[in-house]
Amino acid sequence: LKEMKTDALNELSTLKEQYQQNTLEKMAKIDELKSLVSSQQEGLTQQQQKLSEMEEEHGRKLAGKIQEISELQSRLEQQAETQQQQLTKISELQSRFEQLAERERLKLSELNASHEREMAAKNKRID
Repeated sequence: LKEMKTDALNELSTLKEQYQQNTLEKMAKIDELKSLVSSQQEGLTQQQQKLSEMEEEHGRKLAGKIQEISELQSRLEQQAETQQQQLTKISELQSRFEQLAERERLKLSELNASHEREMAAKNKRID
């Protein structure tokens, strides 16, 4: 009976040692996994931060380009307005020039007619 009791105690001691060893191994594995997860989380956090920085930079560049395009569009609109005003002035000047030219043609026609009458009158006198 003592021998059975001793064997049982020895076996219980062995099982206890195995249990403790398994527990230590599992705890070491858990710590290793925790470290791995922590490392991966840190990497993900860094990647997320880098991505956020890239998005911010892209946003700033995009905003700059939009501002640049708006300024160019404004300048083009101003140039178009200036050109339209110049075209209007040119049209007005052209119209005034055509009116002046027409008046000069009429004066020349009248002068020619008057001259022809004078010449005709002189020719009649000569005849």
